[in-house]
Amino acid sequence: MNKTLLLITVSLASTNAFATAAPNAPVSNALRCGIPQNSVVLPTHNLSLWGSSTFAHIGFSKDSGGIATSLILGDSTNTYVQVLESRSGAGAAWQFSAGGYLGTNNRTNFDQTTLNPLINQGGGNAKGYQWSIGVDLRSTATSINQADWAPAYTDTVARYAPPLFPGSTTAVTVGTSPCEPFHETTNPLLMFDQNSMDAYTSTVATSAGVATRLDWHFYQKSIFHNVIGTWDEFSTGHGLYLNRATARAYNLKMYFVRPDLNTPDAVIEVSPQNDFRLSAQDEWIAGNWAGPTHMIAGGRFSHVAFIWTLPTGKRVGFAVPYKNGGGFRLEKTTYCANPDDDQCGSISFGVTFPTYEVNSSTPLPFTYVSFPTGQIRRTSAVFWFGDFDQLTDIIIRDR
Repeated sequence: MNKTLLLITVSLASTNAFATAAPNAPVSNALRCGIPQNSVVLPTHNLSLWGSSTFAHIGFSKDSGGIATSLILGDSTNTYVQVLESRSGAGAAWQFSAGGYLGTNNRTNFDQTTLNPLINQGGGNAKGYQWSIGVDLRSTATSINQADWAPAYTDTVARYAPPLFPGSTTAVTVGTSPCEPFHETTNPLLMFDQNSMDAYTSTVATSAGVATRLDWHFYQKSIFHNVIGTWDEFSTGHGLYLNRATARAYNLKMYFVRPDLNTPDAVIEVSPQNDFRLSAQDEWIAGNWAGPTHMIAGGRFSHVAFIWTLPTGKRVGFAVPYKNGGGFRLEKTTYCANPDDDQCGSISFGVTFPTYEVNSSTPLPFTYVSFPTGQIRRTSAVFWFGDFDQLTDIIIRDR
């Protein structure tokens, strides 16, 4: 990923079909409560991606909504590194999340304020412990799918009393959990969807050998449990949490690649285990700096790549489309109090992908949107795995 990249235009589209759980498939009732807050979520199912010079092993957890809790990247000498941060799976690992704003004209049954509920694919951890929903995962050598639906309970609900604008620092955020009784003030639990997922692996030919690809689809079935009306804003994102100590030990580099490779700063290289800033234009949100979170609007970059250097000298990693933007945060004190101790924090990275009705090719809007009861929505994440040269070739070709 350097400034001498050549421009080639071809398609790298996936041919995988969608295999969501049937609309009438069972709904999981495998609620797990009281899991220690910072315990590691272990994988139960694995997918392996084999390229010509690299490999990736992805471990998914049936005990936590099908999230990925391990990502091992290696080379042809079988030298490898596990890069995810999997302590406290609801706020870590690799998973989808969703949320938005319900304005004062779109009431819940119990509240008269603007609400910002957040759900995680794997469960929650905002009550001082972890909780999760176990799901029925089925796997083959090249795919994994969830055969049931999981209730999408909120992890947090933020309240904004009118006329405050969403995003105000005076909002009150409350942790929620299905392990405790509903309470309007201390546990304002919401549940408006049921979730399912599937994922597929494939290979990608590049000028530097064979790389691999993961297509991961997240499905949301609308049930409108106790949320009524139109969302002022609603989106589904995809997040990874990377181990900060491993990032430092293996010299992690993060590359932001612009749509136009002819611009002077077409590729921006940073070390995300350390503090950094992009330009005010790149992190511009509603006329303000984004604060401790790097919020990046769509269109600023086309792709982002993460590259670790193995002891063999091989540079391995993954790349992801970034056309719709996302967010990035260096967490310093998630697990302990010393901000200079890499073990106390993690590197969180979020990317926004469009959401569609399950078999549609037309994206749903992010704002002023409603979801009819029974509607199934799909959000699809794409990741490529390989070495530095293979990922460079893929990024150029996927423009």
